[in-house]
Amino acid sequence: MKINKIICLFVVALVLLSGGCVKSGVGKLEVNVGEENLYECNDGSTVKAYFCSLSDDSLNFVKVNMEDKEYTLPQLVSASGARYSDEREVEFWIKGDEVTISRMNDDGEWNVIKTGKIKK
Repeated sequence: MKINKIICLFVVALVLLSGGCVKSGVGKLEVNVGEENLYECNDGSTVKAYFCSLSDDSLNFVKVNMEDKEYTLPQLVSASGARYSDEREVEFWIKGDEVTISRMNDDGEWNVIKTGKIKK
């Protein structure tokens, strides 16, 4: 009888302790969108960029509008500046107020298509 009480108490304690291990619901992720940034390019065109992040800061990305098309590019590792790319079509690289936009050619090499500065 004494062993049954001990086992019962052990099971109750285990249930109570394991209740604290249950993960509560994860909050809904939201996208934080920054202000519009306009870049004046040396070819006379203007490129719009919105720097964004997820609410848990697990991802930074940029939405780039150029040539009547919108690109969503995740931030990648960069030794200098901030580099965003889908690694297959477009690369958007900023350093200070300057931007360099490249497009990948058929050989897998990046070719610069636009350079410019932020419009003040």
